[in-house]
Amino acid sequence: MHSSDDFPIGNVIFTSAGEALSKITEQHKLEGYEEAVKKYLKSKGVSVEEESSYNVTVFRDGVQVTKKNPV
Repeated sequence: MHSSDDFPIGNVIFTSAGEALSKITEQHKLEGYEEAVKKYLKSKGVSVEEESSYNVTVFRDGVQVTKKNPV
């Protein structure tokens, strides 16, 4: 358990085993998780935007990131 002012940090490993498990397990939404992540990031000086300022296009051999035109 952690306090509301401290967000635990861990390592994420993406493996074929994890992919296989995701197909046979249920996904559960954690209420308040996204807001807790935003609060933590902001406390570390990270700017958090509700809408992305960039377009991301994924290709077979790479990724293209372009800035959206201002409205």
